[in-house]
Amino acid sequence: MDFLPEIEIPNMWEVLERYHHSGFHFLNIALAGDLTSVETTVRYISRQQNKIKDLGNKFIVVKKAEDIFKAKQQNKLALGFWFQRSTPLANDINLRKK
Repeated sequence: MDFLPEIEIPNMWEVLERYHHSGFHFLNIALAGDLTSVETTVRYISRQQNKIKDLGNKFIVVKKAEDIFKAKQQNKLALGFWFQRSTPLANDINLRKK
């Protein structure tokens, strides 16, 4: 699912809740793409993580596979983040978090 900063998605968080209520326990979300600069990527990820933290009773950010099982046990939706191509990292994979 694409939630790119260049595309306004009305009721984005309600869409995620509908997936959860439909029986999904994990959803991959593209947070940046070819048109997204490194600066925009960093700001956007930070905003989305803060929103998820505010909605902590509904969502879990996946950092490892066990987080998906944890979300299912807690009746939450696990969210994984990914990028479309490497432009959001200025085409430098070494910018990833270690």
